[in-house]
Amino acid sequence: MSGPASLPVWGPFIRIFHWSLAVAVVTNYWFIEGGSDLHVWIGYAASLAVLARIAGGLAGRGHARFDSCLVNRETIREHLLALRQRNLPPDSGHNPLGALMIYLMFLLIAILAISGTLHEQIDALYGDPLLQGIHAFAAQALWVCALTHVAAVFLVQALGRIQLVRPMITGYRQLRDTPERPEDKQ
Repeated sequence: MSGPASLPVWGPFIRIFHWSLAVAVVTNYWFIEGGSDLHVWIGYAASLAVLARIAGGLAGRGHARFDSCLVNRETIREHLLALRQRNLPPDSGHNPLGALMIYLMFLLIAILAISGTLHEQIDALYGDPLLQGIHAFAAQALWVCALTHVAAVFLVQALGRIQLVRPMITGYRQLRDTPERPEDKQ
């Protein structure tokens, strides 16, 4: 038996983006006072990271490209069938449901950025209850999405028999041990 093979999945840009955004969301939601300078700057950084990720999704390579995972009824059906058969493709990146979650989180971050910026930069809107309510709702919804994302990663990893966490840390997915082929012995 030969050892497990490694398959490249996520490049450094995607991994740095992912973990930076995760830290920004957790930090701003749980540890930083809303409206403080640090909260605002972390929000700006998260917004810029999302804009960079969108640019990478349009012009990048491999699984980072948005068109590498089309979202439609057929791709969702195929994904759910592969998941039910516990046989997700080892060379896959995002699945269509994961892509939908990404798009939803990007939208929520845009709403947070716009509502937060309007609140902080336009004196007439400072303290506006509607704007504060929108910002608070978007923050709560983003937190729910983040928790759902984490739960879905572990569920899909278990049901689909595929590594999802490791590639987001190392960039590589280790494949299961494969029997040694006769040509490997030569």
